[in-house]
Amino acid sequence: MKRTNYAGLIDETYLNQTVTLTGWVQKRRDFGDLIFVDLRDREGIVQLTFNATNADALAVAEKVRSEYVLKITGHVIERSENQINTKIKSGTIEVDVTE
Repeated sequence: MKRTNYAGLIDETYLNQTVTLTGWVQKRRDFGDLIFVDLRDREGIVQLTFNATNADALAVAEKVRSEYVLKITGHVIERSENQINTKIKSGTIEVDVTE
């Protein structure tokens, strides 16, 4: 499947939708059963979440490093209020990766 959207253009209007994104890893934060990846493309950044509910995706995320190129599919979900990042357009949402 081809990219459905640019990562940097994902915002609240995509809530509860499934998207396919491509881009490169700007930053990765590993908390064991939860990994956050900042995916960047020409339009900006979106945060991806990989968690234990999808063991296959989590296993891939464990190997990912900065500058790796990714293609993912996931559901756009709302960030919890204490996780909102006002510095980026997609700061109120994140993509929960399914594949």
